[in-house]
Amino acid sequence: MSKVGGYLAMPNTICSGHPTKSGRANIIIGNNWSNKLDGGAGNDIIYGGEGGDLIFGGIGNDMIYGQVGSDILTGGAGNDIFVFAWGDGQDTIKGFGDKVGNQDSIDLSGFTISSKDISIESSGGNTIIGIEGVNNLDFQLTLIGVKASTLDAGDFIF
Repeated sequence: MSKVGGYLAMPNTICSGHPTKSGRANIIIGNNWSNKLDGGAGNDIIYGGEGGDLIFGGIGNDMIYGQVGSDILTGGAGNDIFVFAWGDGQDTIKGFGDKVGNQDSIDLSGFTISSKDISIESSGGNTIIGIEGVNNLDFQLTLIGVKASTLDAGDFIF
């Protein structure tokens, strides 16, 4: 393990605001600024950091953590998991997959809630997901181009 940009980093870890993508599995960690992070091919783990980030998982089964800030997240091809917790802000997911070979999931296990605690609404061809009793500034998720009626329990991890 070594220290990169103020972070402890494992081998194959990229710590930067604008890392280059590779064809391997990467761990990519953003910083306190707005980052553009691209995993490329491979099963990546991507952490956005504190700014309003643009995160692209690319090809592969990726785990994407937007973290603090209003982030725009795109998983790309593969079965991706978008992970959220308290204080992650208002994030947007583009290209949320709900079909064989591109079955994405929304991981809300960081909230210690159940399916009955979330709200799902349609808004202009998009879906807005919130948590009952939680301020929208603390957490709100927009799925671009996804109809609320197409979501089911299999799209979520609690």
